[in-house]
Amino acid sequence: MSEYKKQTVLSSFYLVINLLLSIVSMLYLSTRALTTAQLGLIQFLLTVASIFGLFSQMGMRSVNIRYFPYFKDKAKKHNGYLSFVLLVPIVGLSVVFVIVYFFKDIIIRAFDQPESRELIQNYYWCIYPLLIALTYYDILSSYVSALYKPAVNIFLRDVFTKSIGAVLLLLIFYSTIGFNTYVLLVVAMYFIQLFSIMLYLRWIDEWQLGSDLSAFNGTKLREIFSFAFYTLSSGAIFYIFENTDRLMVSMLSEGQLADGGIYGIMFFIGYVVFLPGKAIANMAVPLIAAAAKENNLSRIENLYKSTSINQMATGGLLFIGICINLNHIITITGPAYAKGIWVAVLIGLSQMIDLATGLNGSIIVMSPYYKTLVVFNVLLVLVTIATNYWLIPIYGLTGAAIATVLTLLIFNTAKTIYVWKKMHIQPFSINTFKMLLLMIAVLAVGLVLPPLGGFFVFDLLYRSIIVTILYIGGIYYFNITPELTDLGLKMLNRVKVALKL
Repeated sequence: MSEYKKQTVLSSFYLVINLLLSIVSMLYLSTRALTTAQLGLIQFLLTVASIFGLFSQMGMRSVNIRYFPYFKDKAKKHNGYLSFVLLVPIVGLSVVFVIVYFFKDIIIRAFDQPESRELIQNYYWCIYPLLIALTYYDILSSYVSALYKPAVNIFLRDVFTKSIGAVLLLLIFYSTIGFNTYVLLVVAMYFIQLFSIMLYLRWIDEWQLGSDLSAFNGTKLREIFSFAFYTLSSGAIFYIFENTDRLMVSMLSEGQLADGGIYGIMFFIGYVVFLPGKAIANMAVPLIAAAAKENNLSRIENLYKSTSINQMATGGLLFIGICINLNHIITITGPAYAKGIWVAVLIGLSQMIDLATGLNGSIIVMSPYYKTLVVFNVLLVLVTIATNYWLIPIYGLTGAAIATVLTLLIFNTAKTIYVWKKMHIQPFSINTFKMLLLMIAVLAVGLVLPPLGGFFVFDLLYRSIIVTILYIGGIYYFNITPELTDLGLKMLNRVKVALKL
């Protein structure tokens, strides 16, 4: 098995575990162990730390993917590359710490609901250590991806760390610890994640901290920092877009942090649609970077089309599963979360739009036109802020989700057209049309299935199994995605062989 397929299988396996862990921890434990306001606080702290963390790492995440191949030489400790990308964020963290401190009072005053303001005042300091842990993990995770080991990132982020998080929720659920201790342990959890990836790099002998940085001459440094500036601008702006709705719900809605907690859970349910596509993207982006280095446009086009249909196929089944089990989702989360149920559907739809249009952003980043992405992302954030400011007061949580659908539709359409005009490649084929029709047909069947009485899990499983059989059978029969079909058949053959043994 090739390294690419091996990483694909491992990533898929870890994502299945992640999905199960998330269902238990996010949908069941967190909604019972924490109040909606406490949950909203945790989400707020992580969101703010993640946004500022993007600035503090100063674009080194994207630099890893783009420039590591130019410095890769294990005999020379990769020409001091790892030392370089770990030193640069020290400057970024210093600046960001000052900014976070300066805006403290402004952010706290934005919360006029008493419970929300008290929580923010008591735990605002957590942003500082979270910044350090998230900044350096982000850099090292992209470094590991540049080594063609993306499955490790998925394991640490989506399995290992979430397992610790589930244990912490169990502890607070059974009153073994209080909320204050829980918050401290959540911060510690992200440092454990950071130390784990450092230990992994040492284990595979890739913790190469060279002191000779002579390869980073003036010309190369200018090129790297120019690339870092534009990718940081575009990446940070896009991340702000992804989190603007959650921040604005927490500040503009009537319940503030409590509504933010509800929105965060329902957003997660919709975002699950994107998880398989994220694994595919993590594996494909380094390949696109390598093809861009060789100016192999044909290879980029093949990756563009294959990732588009594969992402659409994997995400589509999860989206259908959400749509046909809305009442069961409320049964799991509890009635307090019912006001956000359509958030799950709309966010799922927005992720399907993102998946179907493929890796247009990554292709632009790895091309000579990468600076254009900054313009796209600035416009995207402006539209996002405007639509959320307009729709949240009218439709509440659902308004924020509608704004996300509109902005992602506009954004991805613009990027797809731009890539087509500049490079004459696009992600769609006849299989895209087949996939869309199959999704509509299977969704229709799932919605008209008669309900089963009794325990809700029986009805959930019955609907999900029938829909899965129809969906996978349709993909195989119409040969919509040969790569996934081939991978599935190989895995099935291995199961058959194992059973015979």
